[in-house]
Amino acid sequence: MQDDAIKNRPQLMASRWLPVGVLGGFIALAVYYSLVIPPWEAVDEIDHYHYAQFLLTRHALPEQSTHGEPQEVLLAHHPPLYYLLVAAAIAPIDTSNPKESARVNTDFRWGDPNYGGYNRIFHGDASEQFPYSGATRGMHVARLLSVVAGALVLFATYQIARFFFGPQAFGLGALAMAIVGFIPGFLVTAATVHHDSWVAAFASLGLWRVLVFLRRPTTANIALCAALLGLTVLAKASGLALGLLLPFAAAMATWTSQPGTVLREPQHERMEDRFSNGGLRALASWMATAFGVYVGIAGWWLARNQILYGDPLGWGVFSTNPLWPIDPRPITMASLAMEFGAEWAPASDFWRTLMFGAGQMVFAHDLLLDTALLVVIVGLAGLGWAGWLARPGWRSWLPYVGTAALAVALVDAAIIRYSLSFFGPNGRYLFPALPMLVVAVIAGWRALLPRRTHMAVAAVLTIVVAGLAAFTPSWLFLPEYQLGQRLSAADAAALEPTVNIEFGELIRLVRANLTPLRADSGDSVHARLTWQALQDVPRSYRTFVHLVAFDGKTVAGIDRVPANGSASTGLWRQGDLIYDEFDVPIPAGASAGMYVATSGFYGFPDLARLPTTGPTAGGDVAILGRIKVLPTTIWASKPLTIFGDELGLGSATLGAAPASAGRDLTVQLLWVAQKQPSLDYTISVQLLARDGSLVAQHDSPPLGGALPTSDWVAGDVIPDEVHLSIPPAALYPLTIDLIVYESSTGKRLSMGVGDTYQIGRVESPR
Repeated sequence: MQDDAIKNRPQLMASRWLPVGVLGGFIALAVYYSLVIPPWEAVDEIDHYHYAQFLLTRHALPEQSTHGEPQEVLLAHHPPLYYLLVAAAIAPIDTSNPKESARVNTDFRWGDPNYGGYNRIFHGDASEQFPYSGATRGMHVARLLSVVAGALVLFATYQIARFFFGPQAFGLGALAMAIVGFIPGFLVTAATVHHDSWVAAFASLGLWRVLVFLRRPTTANIALCAALLGLTVLAKASGLALGLLLPFAAAMATWTSQPGTVLREPQHERMEDRFSNGGLRALASWMATAFGVYVGIAGWWLARNQILYGDPLGWGVFSTNPLWPIDPRPITMASLAMEFGAEWAPASDFWRTLMFGAGQMVFAHDLLLDTALLVVIVGLAGLGWAGWLARPGWRSWLPYVGTAALAVALVDAAIIRYSLSFFGPNGRYLFPALPMLVVAVIAGWRALLPRRTHMAVAAVLTIVVAGLAAFTPSWLFLPEYQLGQRLSAADAAALEPTVNIEFGELIRLVRANLTPLRADSGDSVHARLTWQALQDVPRSYRTFVHLVAFDGKTVAGIDRVPANGSASTGLWRQGDLIYDEFDVPIPAGASAGMYVATSGFYGFPDLARLPTTGPTAGGDVAILGRIKVLPTTIWASKPLTIFGDELGLGSATLGAAPASAGRDLTVQLLWVAQKQPSLDYTISVQLLARDGSLVAQHDSPPLGGALPTSDWVAGDVIPDEVHLSIPPAALYPLTIDLIVYESSTGKRLSMGVGDTYQIGRVESPR
């Protein structure tokens, strides 16, 4: 046996170093995340930093707006503990307000990455280059403070795992640390300026100490539990829910032990014996201690809110502040069930933000999300199975499992309550109870898998989650913060400019491709454009592609942020080449004719357009090309007549309304191009009296000039309509003649025999 111990000593020593290795890997990755995530891009990061800067410079707590007036600190509803820690960390470095110096992307819109991109802030300032300066340097120091909080969460996770799996379960403890620490969403929170990192730290440490108290129920232990859970409230008000663990733990400890002793199975005691005399005195002592410490730490904040806002959390003022889009829904069993189901649905926003939340990014491959959800569900099912098998000894494990389940349930209840009024479920809100959940899932899988596979599975899972965490920045996060649809260096070098139109000396259009050049109403026109930044663009501009009719009216168009919404111009740097694509729908029922496609830029929200210069510039637009809009019609019949072997008359009919004096006569014409006309022609429809005198006449190019004949090609079928007004004194019957002549010279086109085609007659009205 001694030889076996000596033989296993290297393996034991190696396993003891596993948690240290995982912790070191987490710290390295968290620091890497903190360096590569662009400044101020994490969710509310600039506002969290501003809160700390306010404390540092104003030496007072910010207050919420109570009468709709502007609120200086956006996050004034949060407790101050985290911000005091940040203020202490940045005090020797920077006291400036980043909200006064950061260039905000005015195109950015929460929840809509196709409207301004993922960047809330325009980057490129010298302060963002290592070794940083000003508020950016302070931000990086504050981010390192979050790394410390993340490390504390992993420490607590390890302690919780050892508590449940035994002091020698180094491998399972390391696996629990790895799953918590290498979730990319957790790494982002632990690498940026955000109070959720320290909420998770205080909460996870508090949960660990609650378990310790259950095993060793002493006044000192419950005081430490209360202190940590009280600090959780001061880090974020949602931590208040975990305070219910204190009376639960005190009751469980009274039920399962006597003061000063470790947990033991009370199999031969009656229930009333456990809560009599000494047990009740111990319960009262623990409750008094917990209440005193908890209220002593967190009570002043609740009392302040009551005095200032009329409720302990200040939720009433917060929920009516126009700065926050709160839409409270009634709390009913149906709404609770719906919200809970939304959390546990495959690929839900809850799992997206938990697994891959980075700032406003809430996406990932559904396969990964579904796999994570399946792992959790199977693990919890395995835990239930293990509990069923261990039911004879339920008194020994119920306090611990009950505490863990209650912790997760309380945190989830707080999430659901918040989600019913504000934004929907967010996965990072689960971080305070994440260690408990992860350990529970591992315990479930441990019960389902053969013992000999435990270490191998733990090693594989650790490597998988570590690899996922390592590759996520380059795979998911960083590409989304890059300028959308920017050409690579190779593509930019191979680009051959075909257009040269400048917009306000800021942007040049270098390529433009328009397809198709002929379309029908209801179709779409596709424009592919390539822009070049002539200098760093200082602000946001919207771009557009419009279809303009012959009369100058815009009949269709798309206005948006460039690159399909992902490349706000404020992100453009000198020399950048950005390709852009538009699909402009032609309205159904659009009149036939020649339309001009134009493009340009305008400021937002002032709407002032950038002036243009270049060969196809038109004041403040670039002319991309012309689109012929015609119905797709094939004319197989022989024309009624042909003018000058170019213009065939397919049909000529009179409108259905009866013609009479003082009313319009409608003549409907259908032209069929026999070949591409060489000139522009004018169509003349004449109304002649019975004595041959001219009664009325209408001369114009086809479609009123919207589609000149020089733009026709062989096979085009062009509908046209002419209106003539019949004078009251007209001498009936009236003859309707059709003539085609050259617009420039007036020379008539011959039909071979004559140059006038008689459309019909109008008899005297009765």
